[in-house]
Amino acid sequence: MANPASGWSMDANTAASIHMMAAPVLDSRLKLASEKRITFGAFLYRQFFVTPTLPRDVDLKGKTAIVTGSNTGIGLECARQLLDLGLGKLIIAVRDERKGQAARTQLLSGRRLENSAIEVWKLDLASYDSVVAFAERSKSLEHLDIVVLNAAVMKVEHRMVESTGHEETLQVNVLSTILLTILLLPIFKAQKSSEPGRIAWVQSDITSWVKFKEKDSTPLFPALDKPENFNFPDRYSTSKLLGMLFVTELASSKAHGQYIEDCPIQPLVPFVYTAEADRVTKVLWEETMAELSFAHVQRILSDLGNVDS
Repeated sequence: MANPASGWSMDANTAASIHMMAAPVLDSRLKLASEKRITFGAFLYRQFFVTPTLPRDVDLKGKTAIVTGSNTGIGLECARQLLDLGLGKLIIAVRDERKGQAARTQLLSGRRLENSAIEVWKLDLASYDSVVAFAERSKSLEHLDIVVLNAAVMKVEHRMVESTGHEETLQVNVLSTILLTILLLPIFKAQKSSEPGRIAWVQSDITSWVKFKEKDSTPLFPALDKPENFNFPDRYSTSKLLGMLFVTELASSKAHGQYIEDCPIQPLVPFVYTAEADRVTKVLWEETMAELSFAHVQRILSDLGNVDS
């Protein structure tokens, strides 16, 4: 995929280990390498002159993948490339099932696939109930090998999600995506497979230029919810950074990777390698655990053996 995507790697201490690449180590060399990549000139060079080499030696025969937000853009292209690599079953996870069906028709066209090879499932990341229902439905899959968390919103104006009381970008890009990640982890662990499952969280180059003026706020979420603090496009960048910080912490005990951009392994954004990021991550983790306590996320993570409860 031409657009950068990231993932993190975590060992679930089971035959069905889960890989979610991360780089939590405060390393000045990684920070320096990251700083060299965030200049606007470097960004333009990668956008116009770098063409990623698509994998050819990967066989996904018999594998099952979920791709969120896969009716258009990066998600649709990701789905297309997974199918080109022989993917056995694709779950198109979308808010609008009508658009999902249109994407399904497009992906089936010209391919010799069984009609059941591509399914469209409802997933509305603005609703906790929808996320929980989706995760529960995922348990019905014969097996799950790949999850690409691509769905996100970039809102121009401040908008609150009434059912949760949070600003929509924070809700969709951070809180609900974190909830989905945690709820899917036990599915991977329960599988009897010799190969690890993989969860990838799509990120963005513009995270490198985030201002994140709310970073000194405690509590953090109420500051992000305030209309006077909303700023486009910094809110989108902030949401992507928060996702990066959370999953880095989630994978910290068994991390062995970094940001994936145009396929090679790269450092994360410079902020991640600062002491300030450690403080923000602690606040983010604690508030997220409290926010998602209704889904017993801390117990899930404790049962997985990844974090202390």
